[in-house]
Amino acid sequence: MKRSTDRILTTHVGSLIRPAALREFLAAKEGGQPFDKTAYAKCLTASVGEVVRKQAEVGIDIPSDGEFSKPNFFGYATERLDGLTTQHQADAPTAMNYPLLVQEYPGFMAQYNGMYRTMWMPPSLPRDLVDDAIAHTAHERTLVTGRVTYKGH
Repeated sequence: MKRSTDRILTTHVGSLIRPAALREFLAAKEGGQPFDKTAYAKCLTASVGEVVRKQAEVGIDIPSDGEFSKPNFFGYATERLDGLTTQHQADAPTAMNYPLLVQEYPGFMAQYNGMYRTMWMPPSLPRDLVDDAIAHTAHERTLVTGRVTYKGH
């Protein structure tokens, strides 16, 4: 673990904007579309290497992978944790569910809900791929269905 007694070390925690090529793979994966898993792995490795290099160039002491392999939090959680189940719920709201904000700012929230899933998608990404990924995951809900334990490596 890096330590310093001379200054506060910097890190980046959280999601960074993924390169367009990687977003195309993630959209296909999320949408249940076929994709080349070997090409995806190579793209992911190259993308993470590039984002770590850029962080090091600007002086980040403890770089991160930018969460590049994780298209969304709940998908990542169900890949890594047993006891969670993803279920399709036809009656689940497709918009972000912030009732107080919807009540207080109905115009803004209507506009925001119409774009929040796609605002980081580049125009070069095929729109049908984005729409399929959104349609595939819009009604998914992650539920705790058993004892939560770690799986994976």
